[in-house]
Amino acid sequence: MEKLIIIRGPSGAGKSSIAKELHARCSRPTLLISEDKVRKMFSDWLQPNHTASKKLATAMVISGLKSNYDVIYEGISNIKTYEQYYKEIFAVHPTENYMFYLDVSFDETVRRHDTRPEKAEFGVDVMKEWWNYATPTGYDFEAIIPEGTSQEDTVENIGHVATLELK
Repeated sequence: MEKLIIIRGPSGAGKSSIAKELHARCSRPTLLISEDKVRKMFSDWLQPNHTASKKLATAMVISGLKSNYDVIYEGISNIKTYEQYYKEIFAVHPTENYMFYLDVSFDETVRRHDTRPEKAEFGVDVMKEWWNYATPTGYDFEAIIPEGTSQEDTVENIGHVATLELK
């Protein structure tokens, strides 16, 4: 059965780095979907509550799962604006869903953001707004990963919890 791995957390928490490493180490055919990359496909990507990108990402997740791929989806994924899309995905794919929330403090996200190429795209004020949106979802299958956990340990933990065969 195909697995859906959702990696959430605030901007600068390390979601993309962890998702890329996990994707590279997966043994099964796996599709990696980045919320940011999907949103940036649109010229108006800074528009709040960008519905078109959420619909496209949802369709990509469902298509990947129906095509026998494991899917890794990473993004802030504010539960208030993404809940309907999660429900749509979980209705089609009710089992083998794994969600991980990277619980990183605002100060640490700002420190990490300073090391990223994206630092020129947005500043601390925007990060603060986004950080306020990034909270655990409340789904019983969402695991919280604490701030001090290394990237390697996080990848290994996700692989173990989701019973992925990692290279």
